[in-house]
Amino acid sequence: MRRLAALLVLLAVPALAGEETLTVERLFDDTPLGGRLPTEYTWLPGGASFSYLERTGPGRDAKATLWIEDAATGTREAFLTDDDLEPFADKDGGVKPRLAGSTWSPDGAALLLDGGADLFLVERSGKKVRRLTTSPAKEEVPAFSPDSTRLAFVRDNDLYVLELATAKGARLTADGSADRLNGRLAWVYQEEIAGRGGRAVEW
Repeated sequence: MRRLAALLVLLAVPALAGEETLTVERLFDDTPLGGRLPTEYTWLPGGASFSYLERTGPGRDAKATLWIEDAATGTREAFLTDDDLEPFADKDGGVKPRLAGSTWSPDGAALLLDGGADLFLVERSGKKVRRLTTSPAKEEVPAFSPDSTRLAFVRDNDLYVLELATAKGARLTADGSADRLNGRLAWVYQEEIAGRGGRAVEW
């Protein structure tokens, strides 16, 4: 009875500081009552700034923005948004590049994005987006070279390397199969040894 009374009181109070009335639907919505907190905080190389994702809007329709913030001054800029990536969505309903799970290059000059089965690169200077791969098979566990000029990844359990300047790739192994994994860990190693990272290749 006390729980029911507490719920009725909540429903009668405006949601937080806004004008919206707190409803049962709002209580069970995906969006937290206090709003969404930023996620995926990542220090950029050099440690002078960091990036993070901020989402706005209801439920699955929420739009993501990747912000870059100066650690000393607190000034920030919206580096990339979901809308910026919309032109890359396939016309047949394919998946466009995602801001979630993005990776900065070691020199901080580029950002790697996953787009369903393919990989995309965003240059920090000019914010130019380039598609790196076009394949029905998914590219997995990508890793930048230390000098930020190349990218290693696994496709169909074979290891590839790609020159970022030209997007030209080379296949390094040709014996990948369900039983032979090149550059990628089997689940037992991934879970128990590698901290769920999955990658079995280092530059």
